[in-house]
Amino acid sequence: MSALKTYYSEEIRIFLRANQRAVTHFDISELFGRAYLKVQTGERAVKGFAVTGLYPVRRNVFTEDDYLAAEDNSEHKETEDEPVLREQIQNEETSPGSETLVLPEDIMKIPNLKKKQSNRGRKSGKAKIITSTPNKDELEASISISNNKKK
Repeated sequence: MSALKTYYSEEIRIFLRANQRAVTHFDISELFGRAYLKVQTGERAVKGFAVTGLYPVRRNVFTEDDYLAAEDNSEHKETEDEPVLREQIQNEETSPGSETLVLPEDIMKIPNLKKKQSNRGRKSGKAKIITSTPNKDELEASISISNNKKK
């Protein structure tokens, strides 16, 4: 399952770069499907052998005419590769300034994710000890204000 996990993580990473939003439950099936197709190549290979007749062996799938194109009567030219001398490699000088520094920002712009806006109209909550006096007084005041608005 590690290959599936790797491909799934890669699909999520690609999705996040392209869409700059969180992955929702609607996107999961598509991303998982792409990853699963990359992993399940074994079944395709077996099916490919079965269709051609190579496995299980069916000797009459290909005729002699199918092999005629594979026969080659042309002469093969032999080429000799020139040996590379170690002295030539050592004599080649590399200047240290020839390498350039490439930053990730040069390759791809860093995405600026938008802060998710809440549509509920609530203030962000904080962890509090409600029974302490200042917090209790503040809570009672906010409850009394909301009760007055309801009336």
